[in-house]
Amino acid sequence: MRYTKALFSFFFLFCLNSCNLLDPPVSESGKFELSVLDTSSKEVYLRIKTGDRFRNEEITLKRNGFSVMKLRASRDTVICDTLLSPNTKYTYQVAESGGVGFQKHSEKVIASTLSPTSHHVSWQVHYIGEAGFDSPWDVAIIDENNIWVSGNFTRNESGVEKYYNLVKWDGLKWSDDAALYKGSIYGVLYSIFAFSKSDVWVGNNTPAHGDGKNWFFYGEEENYPEMHTWIRKIWGTSSSDMYFAGENGSVLKYDGKSWKLLTEVSNGFTADICGYKDEITGEKTVYCPLTFPSDIKASKLICISGNDQADFISFNAGMEPSSVWTHRGYPVYVAGTGLYYYTPGRWKDAGLVTNKFIDVVRGSALNDIFVSGAMGLLAHYNGIDWMVYPEFSDHWDVISSLDVKGNTIAAVGILNNKVAVAVGKRN
Repeated sequence: MRYTKALFSFFFLFCLNSCNLLDPPVSESGKFELSVLDTSSKEVYLRIKTGDRFRNEEITLKRNGFSVMKLRASRDTVICDTLLSPNTKYTYQVAESGGVGFQKHSEKVIASTLSPTSHHVSWQVHYIGEAGFDSPWDVAIIDENNIWVSGNFTRNESGVEKYYNLVKWDGLKWSDDAALYKGSIYGVLYSIFAFSKSDVWVGNNTPAHGDGKNWFFYGEEENYPEMHTWIRKIWGTSSSDMYFAGENGSVLKYDGKSWKLLTEVSNGFTADICGYKDEITGEKTVYCPLTFPSDIKASKLICISGNDQADFISFNAGMEPSSVWTHRGYPVYVAGTGLYYYTPGRWKDAGLVTNKFIDVVRGSALNDIFVSGAMGLLAHYNGIDWMVYPEFSDHWDVISSLDVKGNTIAAVGILNNKVAVAVGKRN
């Protein structure tokens, strides 16, 4: 395994569509278009679109009126301006380079870098089961008083064993619950994704949707594409735009009316899914880490574009991926044997120094990213640096899943041979 400090060059220049490295259609002839895609505490991500008149000509990016980069306008591009100051406003413009007389400029755009988020979190640890009998698989934060853990849980109630697949936090206490199918427990819930307490998705070998009172189970209707595997993770923008990652490299899409199997990879293993919707174009891109246990070097990142076309991005040699997260598509973080972020054609080390396997990466913005994993690994990136929480490290056996929403963090795993949930409130 390789664990090196992140090396940041002054600029990263890369193709707009990470799933398709061919030249995309250019914008209106003779026109520059500049827009802000995202910001962190020390980076600004900008999209540049050029018209036909400027293709293959040199153009200049200006920050606060000063030239900071020249590039060939050969295609629509995304630029990362880095090594910036936190909590600072910058004005950007693209101009035609050199020449005499008339110079074409884009409209000016303003981008504000973010303040670093706080590393200081107050944690409360709750025991919700016995390891060996119970298994926590996933966790979803609806709000600070609605946290749901999915898995399988066995309770001895008056000498009778009862089974549950959900445990819920209401802000005061934990209670057992179950997604029922025809009056019986649906089985182990390997995944959960929630928009609200009346709009929750869970996964076993087929998906189920809950409205707060009842559960609707899919898989029996006509034309449902059977995945023949467990659904490990779920992601979506609404309940009529959902994606499900099966552990055999399959990705299933639901548009509110019909189902479509987008990809299925023989001998592959998929444990996570995440995507984003481009706020400017409205297009969606979905990512899944794909591992081949028999050949780790063959592992890839599945990338599904708006046309439901699946492409594959190769990893650094020897990387075993387990989890993926992105905020607005730039960059894309992948965790496993290390933590890296992707710009098309290049992977970069994210700067987290650890020799522990990372099971999950999640965040709320580019200045607020958490990872968890083996031997109690729990760490936070605030936009500037990483902090590993010592109260978890080497005390927990594993932190297998986590979720972040605002200033609330929930991490679930095994501690002292018990199923435990750590609920954190940012100070």
